[in-house]
Amino acid sequence: MEPLISVVVVTYNRARYLKEALDSILRQTFKNYEIILVDDGSVDNTKEIVEQYEGIRYIYQEHGGISKARNTAVKAAKGKWIATLDSDDLWKKEKLQKQVDYLEAHPECRIVYTAFCNFADVSEDILNERQAKLLQSAGRSYLPSALIDARLFDEIGLYDETIEWGEDIEWIFRSRFFKIDIGHCIDEVLYLRRVHGSNISITTKEISNLGFWKMASDAYRKIKRDGKQLKR
Repeated sequence: MEPLISVVVVTYNRARYLKEALDSILRQTFKNYEIILVDDGSVDNTKEIVEQYEGIRYIYQEHGGISKARNTAVKAAKGKWIATLDSDDLWKKEKLQKQVDYLEAHPECRIVYTAFCNFADVSEDILNERQAKLLQSAGRSYLPSALIDARLFDEIGLYDETIEWGEDIEWIFRSRFFKIDIGHCIDEVLYLRRVHGSNISITTKEISNLGFWKMASDAYRKIKRDGKQLKR
């Protein structure tokens, strides 16, 4: 029997955090899922950690960036729904079950988020005021927290491999152009996003300097370039 959910984990030199991330998947109360882990050319002991687990589909590829790695995982997925966990983040154990329950109650839903919060993996003494405030906040509409209808990647397209970061936001802009309802969210923190020394600057840039209008225009141009028809 095919799994209902394909859990996608993309990693690059995150061996330090990977075991915690995988354990948080395996603790899920919902069990009808597969795990696909794409190793984007890690040079640490990522493979050795994955080999400690049974049943994980491990795919190694040369380093090509997060979009390419996520696309590899999506293409390999067998589930009707796709869930993503960044390899330095964590899920609460009820996450998948609560999302599946939500889908059963809202059959029209094709993407359902959960609320998320940030937690620190560095001393708060080294954080600036902006970063400290970020750690105290929670949010929603963060794509890695979502459970996504796998068919949307055929309809909307895969992640844009030409952009270095923000690929999830660009994909959401495309979904908006296709009139996909992205307003479904479980208002409970079920996704924990780790802030650590090597991603603090990215997190800050993501929030304050992204340039949403450019991202939106890039999404629209990609749709036209690929010849996809927008919904009226």
